[in-house]
Amino acid sequence: MNLSFYIARRYLFAKKSHNAINIISYISVGGVALGTMALIVVLSVFNGFDNLVRSLYNSFNPDLVISLKEGKAFRPDSTSIFGLKKIAGVVDYAEVLEDRALVRNGEKQTIATVKGVSYNYTSVSGIDSMVRQGEFSLEKKGESYSVIGQGIAWFLDVSLDVNLIYRPELAFYVPDRKSKGFSNPERDINRGYLIPHRDFAIEQEFDSKYILVPIDFARDLFGFPNEVTAIEVKVNEKANEGEVQKAVEELFGNEFMVKTDISKMNSSTKR
Repeated sequence: MNLSFYIARRYLFAKKSHNAINIISYISVGGVALGTMALIVVLSVFNGFDNLVRSLYNSFNPDLVISLKEGKAFRPDSTSIFGLKKIAGVVDYAEVLEDRALVRNGEKQTIATVKGVSYNYTSVSGIDSMVRQGEFSLEKKGESYSVIGQGIAWFLDVSLDVNLIYRPELAFYVPDRKSKGFSNPERDINRGYLIPHRDFAIEQEFDSKYILVPIDFARDLFGFPNEVTAIEVKVNEKANEGEVQKAVEELFGNEFMVKTDISKMNSSTKR
């Protein structure tokens, strides 16, 4: 029998319960057990937080993001788009055009990232599950709308009460990219107006940054009639995302980068 085990058993289970060594042993065992249980609880909590954060990010970030390595916007090539649809594991894709703009509501204003998305955007993201009231919609009965982050709604004092008959439009302002100066503000500033329809709550970073609009509105506002800044791709859950990513990279060529997982998180708008 192991000597240390014999000694431990000898003193731990001694007949004299008042033995000091017994008391110290019980306290030590209890302390170790309590510490172990606390560690398990803490690790479980952190694991839960990690899963929650991942699910929140995934509700906004797509599986793959295709964008230029250099430059801001590009015109999607029909051949590449056709090939993208044929790649095994690709469920759907959405065109995106985003940039920053000054946004005003009455006397209040802020700088926001305006993200123009194609009509099928919900097929590549989980944004529809993050809308606080009602359903995600950027167009209804021929009228275009915006869906804004909860943080921006609060900062601009935007009321999104579903019972309101009238909601004021948000005003969007960006410099005309073709202008060479600001000698004439009326001519050198592009403007756009949209009624805020709903707001979403994901995480503070997104809620205080993004406003979602129809891609045609974004193209008119930013002066890119046919371009996109990214193509966002939904990958089948059963597919190997790494293999799909590699196939997309080969299809689009060296001018493009295809981001996924951590690399696509917290990516800032190109300047």
